[in-house]
Amino acid sequence: PRAVFIVGTPVVAINNDDVSSIILELEEEVSAKLIWIDTDGFKTKAAINGYDIVAHALLKYVVEPANKGEKDSFVNLISFSEKEQDLKRITDLLAALNLEWNLIPQYGSYDNIANAAKAAGSIVLNEDEGGYFADILEEECGVSHIKAELPVGSAGTRRFIRLITSIFHLPDAGQYEKMGQELAKPYIGKKILRG
Repeated sequence: PRAVFIVGTPVVAINNDDVSSIILELEEEVSAKLIWIDTDGFKTKAAINGYDIVAHALLKYVVEPANKGEKDSFVNLISFSEKEQDLKRITDLLAALNLEWNLIPQYGSYDNIANAAKAAGSIVLNEDEGGYFADILEEECGVSHIKAELPVGSAGTRRFIRLITSIFHLPDAGQYEKMGQELAKPYIGKKILRG
């Protein structure tokens, strides 16, 4: 594997004791990148803290800094828990806008995550889960955190398209809005709760 994640155990007696020195020893013996997820055991009851801890580890150990001026035209699509079919709808819309995306960290490869600092911007699908990741990419790497309303419903999709076309200087948002309506047609008017 390219990477191995090591999660500190929450067992109170040995909670994260000297995991880093064990990792340093093992790094000489294995070719994979060893990434420590430094947990705080039972101190928190909020799942949201777990997303931030994982994001912190990815930013610290996997994301490679981009050289000054080394920005590509793709956008990071940050997803931690969205379903694959929901992501497909958003990636279909980005494809219709002729915008390349980098799906991270869920469904993304090691290289996708490593290249996150080269993106022109980041769209977070759930700010509670991925907001920290995008904020640090913006602060440390200059990757704009695009706070976009998700393309849910026809009005939300229009607003999403207008924002993305204006940020990335794409021509004529109107033509893309028509495409968005075409993409949505199969789902509009379905009466899935009838009866």
